[in-house]
Amino acid sequence: GRSSNLTMFKSTRDITSFPFPQTLKNQLLASGFTTVGDFDKDLRPIELSKYVKCSHEDALYILQTIRGENNENNKNVNNNNENQENNKTANISMNNHNNNKNINNFTKFNAKSALELFHEEREQIPIITFSQGIDDMLGGGVPLGKITEICGVPGIGKTQFALQLAVNVNLPLELGGNNGKCIYIDTEGSVVPERIEEIAQSFLHHLQTVVNNKEPDESDLENSESESNDEVEKSVIDELKVENILQNIYYYRVHDYIEQIALINLLPRIVNNLENVRLIIIDSITFHFRHDFDDMAQRTRLLNSMAQKLLEISEIYQTAIVLMNQVTTKVEQVGVSSLIPALGQSWGHTCTLRIILFWKNNQRHAYLQKSPSHKECTVSYQITSDGIRDLVLED
Repeated sequence: GRSSNLTMFKSTRDITSFPFPQTLKNQLLASGFTTVGDFDKDLRPIELSKYVKCSHEDALYILQTIRGENNENNKNVNNNNENQENNKTANISMNNHNNNKNINNFTKFNAKSALELFHEEREQIPIITFSQGIDDMLGGGVPLGKITEICGVPGIGKTQFALQLAVNVNLPLELGGNNGKCIYIDTEGSVVPERIEEIAQSFLHHLQTVVNNKEPDESDLENSESESNDEVEKSVIDELKVENILQNIYYYRVHDYIEQIALINLLPRIVNNLENVRLIIIDSITFHFRHDFDDMAQRTRLLNSMAQKLLEISEIYQTAIVLMNQVTTKVEQVGVSSLIPALGQSWGHTCTLRIILFWKNNQRHAYLQKSPSHKECTVSYQITSDGIRDLVLED
């Protein structure tokens, strides 16, 4: 009925649409209150002030504002119900009208056939890593439209992976890339600009080497009058400069979980303003959520809200989202323990793919633990001055 429709609308109303001061909005978002539906009907001001870490007066103001509008809507619903009782014929007509309206609204949810999904998946160009073994393991590289989580101990190379992907997303369309931009969210302060420049220089050198060593295409030899593909590729590489690559990496430094959540909520607006964002990196997703949380229920609520937002962004904008995660020790039994990804088991459902980086015999390995389309697999890799590369074993 109409009452349930209004209730549903109210429960999904974004909290930022209320006339609260921006500071209060940020505190609410950081505490996991993103819509009206996140406020329990029995929530008291003293409880809200504890969750949001605001004054009792502010908490009372928030609840009165939200519930005051709810009461106003309930009053309107009651008046409509009285009018409908006085005229049952009009009531039936109105219900039919609303039902038709609801059915029309459902047409906004456009269904896709499995064939369409298949073709969309095939048309997406993954982001290569410059490690053939890792790219093959992932089916060509890091996929767009999905969340990929990379976990590992400190020093294993998570940030190096992130920087390599941030550079590689610039690969021109003519060379089979995305010619995209990257949003890099740094929570740990581990990004060194000089290292990005070094990887970018190696990136250009690698492309030049590949194109120069490429054998001429037969079609180009037959069609000598037109500009060959090789000439186009060489021209594109000549035009691509390190400065262009660095300009396409948008760096954000966040210092606490409140800034992190606020920035993630702003990502749709940022992606809309920038053109062709094909990669969003958070390095690391974990850092600000492993400390200063006495209320684990609040932490879980914040993480779930953040995960849902990232999933929406990846699907709507067909952007690859890569999350760096730390590991923690899990005690299996007395004297037996193992390293597992941080943030708990429920967080593991957020990512579409999960890669575990680990050491074995003084070599770096990447283990594909989770993937909807590829089997579990382990490959070795190395980190050089050029970036991520395959491990070359000496005879």
